[in-house]
Amino acid sequence: MPLRLGRVFNQAFDLRQKADYREFFTCSREQADELIAGANEFVAEVRRILADS
Repeated sequence: MPLRLGRVFNQAFDLRQKADYREFFTCSREQADELIAGANEFVAEVRRILADS
């Protein structure tokens, strides 16, 4: 699993924490788009790994 995909989930967790515990935090459209793209890459990588096993 590429290291960058782990970073995507760390970033998603950090944004989720901010959204849950800060009063006036809004995730930008660009941040959301980046996280969605990273999640899609993660799913594709898991599918590839499972298909190869």
